Amino acid sequence: MIVKTLCKLDELSLNPVLVSICWQVLLFLELDVEIEFSHTLILGLSVWMAYSADRFCEHLHNNSSLSRRHSYWKDRKKVFYGVWLSAFTLSLLGSGIFLDWQKITAGMFLFSVVFMNLLVCIQENKTNSIVPYFREARTSLLLSIGCFFFPFFKTGINFSQLALYLIILTNLFLINCLATNYLEESKKFENLLKTKHAHEKKNLDIPNLLKASFFSLFFLLCMNKEEASEFIYSLVLCGFASCILVRTKIDVDIRRVFLDFCYWIIPLIYFSLSFL
Repeated sequence: MIVKTLCKLDELSLNPVLVSICWQVLLFLELDVEIEFSHTLILGLSVWMAYSADRFCEHLHNNSSLSRRHSYWKDRKKVFYGVWLSAFTLSLLGSGIFLDWQKITAGMFLFSVVFMNLLVCIQENKTNSIVPYFREARTSLLLSIGCFFFPFFKTGINFSQLALYLIILTNLFLINCLATNYLEESKKFENLLKTKHAHEKKNLDIPNLLKASFFSLFFLLCMNKEEASEFIYSLVLCGFASCILVRTKIDVDIRRVFLDFCYWIIPLIYFSLSFL
């Protein structure tokens, strides 16, 4: 039952929404600023629109070997258009009602960057000219900026502190993207029955980069924090879970779903524990 529910969340592109919201809430807690429902709603709608559109367009010019999360909305195009436009309208209305001109201006700039990233992704898929790991790095940076967007406007941290938080959070999301990429590529290797040599080469590729990202994340945290917090515990546990899940022997699709699950349930648990 739990696995089916998580798979359905993944198909509906809701996992990234839960991840972004939980980390945004944890950032509010870390920076000791008040949480506003409107900020969480706008972030959730924006992330869903970005991720669902990216998955919908990712195989626009190639319909072969689509995963469930890519094929779900493709098989329901009219429903997707209706839901996406509704989310876009609700996001615009929410921004106009709850946000001041400064946040709206910054949000428009961020929206244009996300839209340009979507166009780049479409072009990469169309021409099959994807630079290794560059797409994962872009996605991680944009998601971390989105999570930090509203907390930044409500706190008085300086630029160096902002840069540090962005680097740490981007590093964490990069670990997730690399692990997801590895699992998807492993699934393709299994389906295509590649040679053992090719499979071993892939195993030696991304997992080592994953470990390097995890240790660099841990190093950044040790160098810049004097005491542990819910934010720190969540960062370390999510990074550790990613490195463990890519090496387990359970089904690849289940591993990928649980990978995203760890990225929102861990910060949610720590946020809940902060009230005890």
